[in-house]
Amino acid sequence: MFLENIVFHVCLITLYIFDREMSTSDCPKTYPKRLYEEGKCPLQHRSMNHSCHLASLQMVEESVGIDAWESIKESAVGVILRFKDLDYTWSAQAVHHLLTNQLVVDSIHEVWSLIEGQPIRFSLHEFGEITGLNCEPFNIDDKVEVDHKPFWEEMGVSAAHGPMLSELRSLLPRIKNWPFEKRRMIGLLCVLSVGILGISPGSRIPLEAAKRVLDAEAFERYPWGRVGFSSLVNSIKIVSFGGKKKYTLRGCVHALLIWLYESIPGIGHEYGNHIEGNQVPLLSWSGSRCRIQWGQFYEKEKKVHQKVRVRHLVVKAEADIYPQWDDHKVDDDLHNMILDILHEQLDDKHWSLKAANEPVANKKKRNFVSEEDDCMKKKNPAKRTTTQASGSSLNSGGDDGFKHALMEAVKTLTATVQNMDTVVAEKVLTAVDTKIDTKINARVGQTEQVLGNQISILQEEIAKIREQMQTTAPKNDADVQNQEDEVNSNDPSWMVQDKTPYDADAVIQCVVRKKANKSKVKLTSPILLDTDGVKVAGKNQVKKPAGCLKKVKKEKNVVPQLRDSTGTWSDSEEKKKYCTLDATLDQLAASILDGPLQKRKPQLTKTQVYPYVGNSTVKRIISGVSEAHYDPLAKVAETKFKKLMDYLRSIGDKDVETPFYMKLIKPRNVWETDDFGWLTDSHMASAMLMFHKRYMRNPSPYSSDRIAFLEHWFVKMWVRDYKKYDPQTWEFSETYKKVFNGNYPSDFSNNRKWVKDVDRLFFCHLINGNHWVALEVDFEKKLIHVYDSIQTVVPSNTDLQEECRPFTKMIPLLLNEMVPGRKKSSQQFRISRLKSVPKNEDPGDCGVYALKYIECRAIGCGFEGLSDQCIPAMRIKLAAEIYDEVRGL
Repeated sequence: MFLENIVFHVCLITLYIFDREMSTSDCPKTYPKRLYEEGKCPLQHRSMNHSCHLASLQMVEESVGIDAWESIKESAVGVILRFKDLDYTWSAQAVHHLLTNQLVVDSIHEVWSLIEGQPIRFSLHEFGEITGLNCEPFNIDDKVEVDHKPFWEEMGVSAAHGPMLSELRSLLPRIKNWPFEKRRMIGLLCVLSVGILGISPGSRIPLEAAKRVLDAEAFERYPWGRVGFSSLVNSIKIVSFGGKKKYTLRGCVHALLIWLYESIPGIGHEYGNHIEGNQVPLLSWSGSRCRIQWGQFYEKEKKVHQKVRVRHLVVKAEADIYPQWDDHKVDDDLHNMILDILHEQLDDKHWSLKAANEPVANKKKRNFVSEEDDCMKKKNPAKRTTTQASGSSLNSGGDDGFKHALMEAVKTLTATVQNMDTVVAEKVLTAVDTKIDTKINARVGQTEQVLGNQISILQEEIAKIREQMQTTAPKNDADVQNQEDEVNSNDPSWMVQDKTPYDADAVIQCVVRKKANKSKVKLTSPILLDTDGVKVAGKNQVKKPAGCLKKVKKEKNVVPQLRDSTGTWSDSEEKKKYCTLDATLDQLAASILDGPLQKRKPQLTKTQVYPYVGNSTVKRIISGVSEAHYDPLAKVAETKFKKLMDYLRSIGDKDVETPFYMKLIKPRNVWETDDFGWLTDSHMASAMLMFHKRYMRNPSPYSSDRIAFLEHWFVKMWVRDYKKYDPQTWEFSETYKKVFNGNYPSDFSNNRKWVKDVDRLFFCHLINGNHWVALEVDFEKKLIHVYDSIQTVVPSNTDLQEECRPFTKMIPLLLNEMVPGRKKSSQQFRISRLKSVPKNEDPGDCGVYALKYIECRAIGCGFEGLSDQCIPAMRIKLAAEIYDEVRGL
């Protein structure tokens, strides 16, 4: 027995040493958790919106003049303008992958993304290196003391708040003759709004930042990189990637794509299109829209390099590893990960599904040892390095001596045990096995009992839920339902019936289909309204005699009041304005929601819809009616209209967006002037952008994919360029080439080239300085169709030809330069004004007519139903759809 006890205790000591080694070496590392579990990151089913549209600076460049523009290029924010001049392609899909693979860090000043177990960092260090902008800390003593109010008053903007991009755009046509300094200030403000802050045109530039454009030295020394980084990262931190159909980022979002190319060399090499010779990374990549197959990329990297190559972070001294922020605090898990990265001790298997289960087992194992042998406890971040260094050296020295002595004792006793009788050794092993089996069985029994209790509780809850569902389920009442659902009925749909043949004395039995039960409730309304406000014909309409109709009290639809109408007003003028706006919206809502439904527009047969393809398979492949049906003359969906009404009530009459929408939806009988509702460039640009965005959908509502819509601001630039046209010196700018190749606007790039991929162009054109027409360019016929709703404005075809000269003359020249192998020709395109189009008898709606002409032609339907009577409804439809689809772009 004495020897057996010795052996047993030696075994326990050996197990203790083994467990101590395992608990020390395999202590789970504490790193930040994933934002989403592995394999559960949301796919990009939603659109990523942003306002850093550098193409919108083209109009700024033309308005401020070449001298001011070149001066801005040499300023502290000049890198944004140089980046604009690049042939750069944005990829939202690649950036979305980074954002949905984030790690959750307790810091609002940096973003970490996980690439196949390899974390990469986006902090102020990385942003500064990518953009080359000044990212130094803010100097609280650096204040700008200038008299800024006269400048804002001259611009016509509020002196108490910073300007908005929309206000700056309205100034551009009239600043060409302003002094150099003021033109430069306007340009700098536009660059701040678009390229640095990346905010929507309706958002204001902070006044303290805007004032710095008046002091050139104060502007140059300000850390604009830190401002832009804060705008970008703050928007990322508040984004939710689940639920809504879209999300919006602010700031210079293009830095995120360059971060991807710089941090993952394999992605940069395959998809980044590197540009040699530029020291600033922002100017060293042209990007691409190729969809990255991440799974295949990971396999390829591991096969060639054994792991995915990444640059984790911009390496700094350990004391400067965190950028300076006033509210900075250390995240312990993040600090552990950064130290492991710097010391090349990163556990890249930590975030795998297998590693997620290991900490539970390790925690159970540590219960067998004392608390003093547990893993090293967390220390104060400021004392972390010193404590770890000294603690590790002491523990390593004491543990080595202790383990060495124990191992020597084990060797000695093992040699003694080998000489013992075999029976004694078997008894010792049996005792050890018994103790181990007892502990394991006890643990398993406890787990089975806990799981059994949980399963029984869940079964009881499920039974209760089923009972509640059965008691609350609606009964199928034939007197209430419009028609009976025979599929779910218990009555047989087939029955045996006696049938009398020609021989009246003989009766045979046969199986016949049971007649469907007719509804007991007769529909009195010939039209139903679906949840989206679209009219659909009722299926079981039964006409009822006029004498049997019952009068039903009609409840008035009420638009929700988002403001407290009982509040006090400090200004009687403000109250009067608000009451006028409120009454107008109430009247408009009542006329839309309570008014009679329009008669359904007659639908054309297939042979009447352009283009008719008949039974030709080839023609049907080339062109056909879209699967995504859209009626351009139908009433607006009620849900969209209510959203717009709620928004207008919430912002009141002081917001810059209120006049934009009121011009569209205000009834003609309350117009202050005859031209109050005349559409401006902003309305036409928003509508054309909406058409272009719909074209990018799949499926598209248009009848052919060989069409294109020109961006309205580009059309205006084209007209201005023609006034300066000189055949001897003229050269098409890069913007024209991007438009020709389908890469403008850059956010809706599709690489569809004119002539090769596009047969017809649509755009709006202002003629006579006060009248909108729609133009359709046919490349094959070298013809421009003009759709004019008031043909008396420019009655002469010669004058109309001159109004369209920028396009009839310059389109052939652009084709000569851009179409390879084309025979050079200076022959101008012809124009054709169609006479039999719907006319605007009551002038003031030419813009709405022009947009509807384009919409109908693109969809492939005729103009039947378009008239002055439906224009009020079309105005409301246009306003609601612009708000729903392109607001903020």
